Amino acid sequence: MGGILAGFSNGLVLTCGASCGGLDILGLYLSKKGKGFTVGKFSLLFNAALYTLCLILFSAPTAIYSAIYTVFNALFVDRVHHIPHAEQHHARTQHSDQCQHQHGP
Repeated sequence: MGGILAGFSNGLVLTCGASCGGLDILGLYLSKKGKGFTVGKFSLLFNAALYTLCLILFSAPTAIYSAIYTVFNALFVDRVHHIPHAEQHHARTQHSDQCQHQHGP
C-alpha cells in the first residue's frame, strides 16, 4: 500500500513539473534524453542493484519487502506521470480543431 501511495504522489509531483529530489532528478534527466526511458524504469534498475547488495548484506525479507515497495512505486510513478501528458495533448488537439472549424484557419 505504501508503494502505491508514494508512487501516486511522486507521479503527481512530476506531472506538475517538480521533483521529490534524489533519483527523480536523474530519472527525469535520463527520460528526456532517451526515448522509452522513464523515471520509474530508472528507479527499478537502480534499486534492483541496491537491493541485490542488501540481500547479501542484510536479511532476505528486508530486501524482498523493499523490492515489492519499489515495484509498485515505479509502476504508479510512470502511470501517473505519463498518462496526463497524452490526454492533455489530445484535449488540446481536439480544442484547436474545434476552434479552427468554428473560426476558420
